[in-house]
Amino acid sequence: HRHRAGRFVTGGFGTFCWLKGGDLLARCAGAAAARAEELGSAGWDFRWVGHCGEDAEALLAAVAADGLADRLSFLGEHARPLELVAEFDVLALLSRQDSYPLAMSEAALVGVPTLAQRGSGGPEQFAGGGGAAVVDAEDHDAVLRALQTLDRHPELRTLMAEAGRRTVLREQ
Repeated sequence: HRHRAGRFVTGGFGTFCWLKGGDLLARCAGAAAARAEELGSAGWDFRWVGHCGEDAEALLAAVAADGLADRLSFLGEHARPLELVAEFDVLALLSRQDSYPLAMSEAALVGVPTLAQRGSGGPEQFAGGGGAAVVDAEDHDAVLRALQTLDRHPELRTLMAEAGRRTVLREQ
């Protein structure tokens, strides 16, 4: 990957809502914009592929109010969403609860590694095989540091993507 037009793309996938961590991705986009010099994140973009849930209107209003429309794109629902997910450099799986997120497996199959938060369910199991990096729940600084590492080390993203794919294929 990498970086299409020099951009590092972090994406979310699924229903954009509080439970799936849409607000956390938006906060990370805001923090990355505010700390661009420190993090080297001026070339970072954030995207969400999927349906907007019940609370999405408030989340979208917050994104607009924070001036993040140029950093966080909502791509909506698509007939073939994995084609868009394949353009991510990393899937940010920031769900608050998800016993075994299908998005993580689907991203792995198209060569995208996952960054997930601890305690949400299945990501720890997936990370055990090397296919995901796991950070503490709701720790924006940890998410940003992990994204910084993944941005700077494309070889690590490649290793994680390969490990994730092997994990998914082994479970089939």
